Amino acid sequence: MRLRTLVNKAFTSRSLDELSPRIQGIADQLIDDFTNHSPVNLIEKFAYPFPATVICEMLGIPTSEQSQFRKWANDIVSFSAGSTTVLEKAAKNAQSSQMDLIEYCKQIINERRKFPKDDLISRLILLEEGTNQLTELELYAMCVQLFVAGQETTTNLIGNGLLALLETPKELQKLNNDIGLLEHSIEELLRYDSPVQRTVRVAIDDIQIRGELIRKGQSVILMFGSANRDPEQFKNPDSLILDRKPNHHLAFGRGPHFCIGAPLARLEAKIAFESLIRKFSKFELAESDLKWVPSMAMRGLISLKVEFLSRK
Repeated sequence: MRLRTLVNKAFTSRSLDELSPRIQGIADQLIDDFTNHSPVNLIEKFAYPFPATVICEMLGIPTSEQSQFRKWANDIVSFSAGSTTVLEKAAKNAQSSQMDLIEYCKQIINERRKFPKDDLISRLILLEEGTNQLTELELYAMCVQLFVAGQETTTNLIGNGLLALLETPKELQKLNNDIGLLEHSIEELLRYDSPVQRTVRVAIDDIQIRGELIRKGQSVILMFGSANRDPEQFKNPDSLILDRKPNHHLAFGRGPHFCIGAPLARLEAKIAFESLIRKFSKFELAESDLKWVPSMAMRGLISLKVEFLSRK
């Protein structure tokens, strides 16, 4: 909680409001770059580079080496999210990439200590609550976590969400008719095909759930994807209903472990979908054999080829 309290200060609503025009600019540029090329792989051309560019700019990391950053992030996520059965190789790749990323972050942090800028790393360095600052190791770890988590989950939210809309034309038409429905729609897209499917927690006390005793100290796998399709909580849980109310999904977790980056992910998703819908009058899925990232924790597409028609 100490780290969350400190880091939350860098994710204020004011900070995100100030970032919103720049995030919109990144989305517009990426869309302009592929507007004259249809079909297009929207994972490769938009869903990945959009949040990756945003988090790099927020942290103050140059985006010129984005392919290298993506490899580091993929290696780390592949192991931590159980994306492979070749555990020894995955562990070595993840360790190597994490050490490379930490070393890279060290260089950026050292530069910011000498020459602070208006970026998240500089603010993390300056964060202070009394005398309770981030330690050097905590600073490295937090930068790595923000860098990795700030890419993968939002990429999956955009990709999974767009696929869900393509497969449910009536719901997509609702957004075309009323873009004001978008904020509710994002919550439903998060519920319907959650970017993070599970996490692990340790019980801090004995607890009994529906006759099953979970003892203090036991590890528990929490299945967000399953909870978000619970028929006791959601009417017609396997249907995409953009104006669903209430919608108490668990895509960002709950309680003290609620995702720090949730406000940023929601803002990026709103800008992403609104930009795509305002730019294009028609979307059609251009591939039938969809391939998913082989992961037990992350839910995301490797590719999503889409035909589109620009608005006049």
